[in-house]
Amino acid sequence: MNIKIICHKDLLEFIESGDYSKSANLPISSIRGISQVKNPRALPDDLVIAMLFEQEELQGYLGVLPDNLYFENDKGEIKAEHAGWLSCIWVNPEMRGKGIASLLIDTVFKAWDYRILATEFTPIAKGLYDKSGQFEDLAKPEGIRAYMRLNLSYLLPAKNPQKWTKFKFFLQVIDAFANAFLNIRRFFLRKKKVKFIIQTEFDDDVRIFIEQNRSNNELVKRSIEDLDWILKNPWLRSNSVADALSKRYHFSSVANYFAFKIMKVYNAEEQLMAVLMLSIRDENLKIPYIYSCSESESAFLMADAVEQFMIAEKLSMLTIFQTELAAAIKKKCSSFFVIRNMKRHYIISRKFEIGKKHSNQLTIQDGDADAAFT
Repeated sequence: MNIKIICHKDLLEFIESGDYSKSANLPISSIRGISQVKNPRALPDDLVIAMLFEQEELQGYLGVLPDNLYFENDKGEIKAEHAGWLSCIWVNPEMRGKGIASLLIDTVFKAWDYRILATEFTPIAKGLYDKSGQFEDLAKPEGIRAYMRLNLSYLLPAKNPQKWTKFKFFLQVIDAFANAFLNIRRFFLRKKKVKFIIQTEFDDDVRIFIEQNRSNNELVKRSIEDLDWILKNPWLRSNSVADALSKRYHFSSVANYFAFKIMKVYNAEEQLMAVLMLSIRDENLKIPYIYSCSESESAFLMADAVEQFMIAEKLSMLTIFQTELAAAIKKKCSSFFVIRNMKRHYIISRKFEIGKKHSNQLTIQDGDADAAFT
């Protein structure tokens, strides 16, 4: 077995090489690769991909997203640390059980001096991380998944393609009848009046507002430059059919529709109260980043705005882990016919010295790690 690593300074050359385009299994999609190349927080020698080959065939890989962390230790000191988020681990199913994943994780840990974090991992990956003995819990924020419209024809085939794809037409019929009923129900609900503006870029008002209302306790502390990078460099492109390269990458690189939007929310006096970065994938909505005034009304204004936006755009599902907004939606937004509680788990290398009492005060935005990109 042979391990090869790709550093940030070599990533562009790698994805433009013949070896990349000819590989039967791709360790990164071209759209992710270009986005990673533009990462304003990456350093030239950061490992971004570790690959394991056997007889010149790629048998496994592990990606890393470079980032910076900001936190207070038990001595009250603000620490700034360069770190990497684990992203997209894959092992050839025919080669599982041979320790490939453990070798990749060990390679990444050593290259990053054990300054690693992870989230959104599968149970199998979590077992590997636990086995390494290098991680401890960082946070387990509670959130919600709220359903505005029935969308079985999307959810079930995505969950189990072999079982449900052949029934997609019948699922669409069920969706149509159910959503017709939900539209009638929604017609009789109280119409909410909230002013919000949707745009596709950061204007001066948004930039100033974010700078003035960013939490001092944010773990990642995204700058406007960082947010602009995410906005302009997603890891998915809108395309109903995957191209040849996309089919050789084992994670998402295309969607029927994917877009970022910026939402500005105002109060009755026309004061800007909140800025939300929205992520729309097909009919599903996420909110990677939220910046709001400290006034308690902001959460309820955001809840109304998100609800009305989803109705107007005919979006089906909302997933968020921002505590105040989730609570406001559960209390106020009656257009959702089902709201389920969710949890997200973050783990961090023991190498970091985050004090226990301070880790509980950290703010982790939904889009931190690589969650914003997909």
